[in-house]
Amino acid sequence: MLGLQAARLRERIAEEQAVLERVERVAAMLRDAGRASLDDLVEAIRLVTATDRYFTPSQRRRLEQRKETVGTAAIARTRARWSALVAEVRDALAAGTDPADPQARRLVDQWDRLRDETVAGFTGGDAGLQASLQTMWRDSELPPHFGLPEEVVAFIARARGTRTEDDHAESADRDADTDADERRRR
Repeated sequence: MLGLQAARLRERIAEEQAVLERVERVAAMLRDAGRASLDDLVEAIRLVTATDRYFTPSQRRRLEQRKETVGTAAIARTRARWSALVAEVRDALAAGTDPADPQARRLVDQWDRLRDETVAGFTGGDAGLQASLQTMWRDSELPPHFGLPEEVVAFIARARGTRTEDDHAESADRDADTDADERRRR
């Protein structure tokens, strides 16, 4: 009888510990974002819940280590790059840029590179983390577009849809040149 009671208490303690960890992660996300609207809170809770569902406790610890390794300054720079790119896309939208225009294609290339760099920074190249992230995306458990404006994401999707095989080849060539330049700078 006492053994059963002890087992139930251990279960409740483990459940409460899991809730505490979620609350602490939500609080950290909101603190890092520098703002805390009700929508931010709801999205943070959704993300934490999805993270718990798709990443093992060990993977979540590695993600926290990645955050420490990458550092808040690099995270802020990445956020700033996304903000600048979103502003460029909004400018293209305001100017009535056709999604098939070379400027739109350039924005798609920038978008894809920044997305890939962001994922690489997030996962550190860890195949298990990448697989969990891809599964979470596939299952649509992530907040829609991570708070990116819907009209911006839609424009990028339309512009991506207009790309030809030649565009993809040119983009790959530019990526290879950019990678080579970056290696030389190091």
